[in-house]
Amino acid sequence: MERYVRILESRSSGLERKEEFLRMKEDFYNYVTNVPAREISGLEETNGFYHIPLSEISSFYDENTGFVHANQSRSTKQEAHIY
Repeated sequence: MERYVRILESRSSGLERKEEFLRMKEDFYNYVTNVPAREISGLEETNGFYHIPLSEISSFYDENTGFVHANQSRSTKQEAHIY
């Protein structure tokens, strides 16, 4: 995420930023999942992304089934911190 933010905030031209992102795109999207907007309630946003701390990932994501939706069983702690 830090590398993405550096690219986003870079003073380089738009084309240079795009080329830099394309070099890291595959690795970057290994850590991103899309969920419906109703599922992000309570999470804070930064640079267009919502971040769930690794210590809380099991409350929000199951390796076998994917994102744990709000209507599924989820621990009571639903707070996330943005870095």
